[in-house]
Amino acid sequence: YMRKKRACFWVAESHGRIIGMVAAEPSDDPDGRTKVELKRLSVMKQHRGQGLGKALCRTVISFARQEGCAAVTLIVTVVQYSGQNLYKNLGFKKIYCFIPSSFVTWLL
Repeated sequence: YMRKKRACFWVAESHGRIIGMVAAEPSDDPDGRTKVELKRLSVMKQHRGQGLGKALCRTVISFARQEGCAAVTLIVTVVQYSGQNLYKNLGFKKIYCFIPSSFVTWLL
């Protein structure tokens, strides 16, 4: 992410150890509007439920506003229920849902 123009990457630390991370990757829509894709949100299991994921998401949202972006987007898999709830509670709206056939095959 650091090699991509305008992209950012943040980590959360506790006692010198990385316990969470998130990335933001701006891109331009065909209509010329800039959006930011929230990527790679991850919090170590033992640190979940403490608001760290929410804080990391808010960091990306703040970054998008500072950059004048029209939207923050993300992709989450259907099995990430806690992630879906987090994003919904932050105001994200589901606009599309798909299940890749290779994913379904892997689950079967």
